[in-house]
Amino acid sequence: MQNLERRITALESQADSEGGSLTVRLVSVEAGETNEQAIERAGHSPDEEKTMFVCLVGLEPRSNRG
Repeated sequence: MQNLERRITALESQADSEGGSLTVRLVSVEAGETNEQAIERAGHSPDEEKTMFVCLVGLEPRSNRG
């Protein structure tokens, strides 16, 4: 997970250095759910501008990790 977080930070930094902006959001996908449904359940729109969604199956909220 730390490797993924480092890669996300690098993507955001690259966008900033190129004069743009990028928001990366991690979204947990539940069984039987599409990526789009998971994004909407998380309170976002799949069409958000300058946003990359990383959809992961089985992602635990930070508060539940040991």
